[in-house]
Amino acid sequence: TVSFLSLNAQTEKGKFLLGGGSDFAFTSLSTKWKNTNGASGNYNKTRKISFTAQTGYFLFNNCMIGLEIPYSRSKEIDDKETHAYSYLTTNTSIIPLLQVYIGKSKLKPYVGAGIGFGWGNDKSFPNGTLEKVPIKISNSQIGCGISYFMNEHVGLDLGFAYVNVATSWKDNGVTSTFTDSGIGSTLEIVVVL
Repeated sequence: TVSFLSLNAQTEKGKFLLGGGSDFAFTSLSTKWKNTNGASGNYNKTRKISFTAQTGYFLFNNCMIGLEIPYSRSKEIDDKETHAYSYLTTNTSIIPLLQVYIGKSKLKPYVGAGIGFGWGNDKSFPNGTLEKVPIKISNSQIGCGISYFMNEHVGLDLGFAYVNVATSWKDNGVTSTFTDSGIGSTLEIVVVL
């Protein structure tokens, strides 16, 4: 993940954080699905773009509570499909989070975690007909990283996290769930106002 822009107040008590970014770098995920009829499988060839807005407040020095609001759009492509995509999924989530920075220097390691929920829709072409199905999402993440504040206004952040996202929907009486889980990394330039 490389963030285009992340507006960040440094880590002192009473500061406010506001940020955003775009995912287009390293993520290692495996996607599996199953339904209540006992069917299951794996998917490949997924293209994904996502944006994340983040806001937070430092309750204490080096301790931030906040919200992450990711939006994503993923397209699964099946070479045998006659349409431009097999599935097109869009979703938004709200993830309350806690992040704790360690130390008082310009180089600050941190740990953080978040758990949230979301919603969206899935479009597919079963039997050549467009079908739209609402989806529900649960998100959890835990990670660590290090931030280097080069000066009062600019910093660089490198983070790693384990992420688990479960997406489920009900269609024709059958509940299906996709679970994406794996390790991801972030590289962000932070701008402090």
